[in-house]
Amino acid sequence: MAVHLEFINILVPFTAIERVYQGGAEAFRKEYAGHPGVWWDRFLFRCGSMNSIDLVLWLEELEKHGLSRFQTYAGKRIAGDIALATIEFGIEDRCPWLTVDRVRGIAWLSGTEPGEIAGPAEPFRHQPS
Repeated sequence: MAVHLEFINILVPFTAIERVYQGGAEAFRKEYAGHPGVWWDRFLFRCGSMNSIDLVLWLEELEKHGLSRFQTYAGKRIAGDIALATIEFGIEDRCPWLTVDRVRGIAWLSGTEPGEIAGPAEPFRHQPS
């Protein structure tokens, strides 16, 4: 599965959300499902922005839940729980858990196949197993 990218994209793996969000990933999906610019696949939450003000508000919202934007690995800054990506420039920092295809305008969890693409018209509706 993959998510469609637009101008500025914030991506978070649901494993990180599950770890920090009270009620887990399912509660998170319910809270944010109605927001414009939000969609997800089985593995990634994606919200987007066309401007820096909305971007900062989204980052603050996610960080208040305990998600981290950066971490240090081998003395270098890399993406933490939150990654920023644009179609034009790709991923802001090294991010081992995210793969972006700028030509196709999609992102997916590294180690999985892109397959079906979730986007604004068709967010993936997770069915609990």
